Amino acid sequence: MKQLGLWTGIIIIIIIVIVGLIKLSNSANFTSSTGNSSIPPLTSQDQEFGNPKAKVQLVEYADFQCPACLAEYPELKKFMNDYKDKVLVVYRYFPLTQVHQNAMVAAQAAYAASKQGKFWQMHDKLFDTQSDWADSTNAPSIFDTYAKSLGLNINEFKKDQNDTNGINLINQEENAGVNAGVNATPTLFLNGKMINSNHPLSYDELKSVVNPLLN
Repeated sequence: MKQLGLWTGIIIIIIIVIVGLIKLSNSANFTSSTGNSSIPPLTSQDQEFGNPKAKVQLVEYADFQCPACLAEYPELKKFMNDYKDKVLVVYRYFPLTQVHQNAMVAAQAAYAASKQGKFWQMHDKLFDTQSDWADSTNAPSIFDTYAKSLGLNINEFKKDQNDTNGINLINQEENAGVNAGVNATPTLFLNGKMINSNHPLSYDELKSVVNPLLN
């Protein structure tokens, strides 16, 4: 019996150590940063939310059709609402067109909405309804209904969807992301440095990397 108890204790200790190592590994993955700070500086074309004068800037490269971006969306949205006075959050386009058939047209819809001052409303709508349009063969018509529900001028919306300036901006942001080391979505940069993570960050994880910079 004593021997059985000894082995049981050893097994419990091993399990505790393994769990601890997993947690430590995950923590390291999202708290460490690369030395790459080559993302372009913010411009008037960036989609911003929060405090423009904040000393902390969080830039997300994302794809509206990306399931991982959808997983990040509610966590980041809660963070944005709670930290809107302390942090500036920026969305940059990174449509994964090789694997997501409607990634580009979704980005174009968001751009078109931005021209009428409703980027973030369309941003939320696209993520909230991702399953409705992701596999659709007629996604643009679905986006037209979203535009109407948001009170956008539909004629202007359709024109801006196909505006070469918008398409060029989307491609430019994606290319700049590639040059900065982005190879998956979502990818977050904190004050110009990439946050290493192999999973979408939770609300608590976002707070843990931002809070030290606010002091």
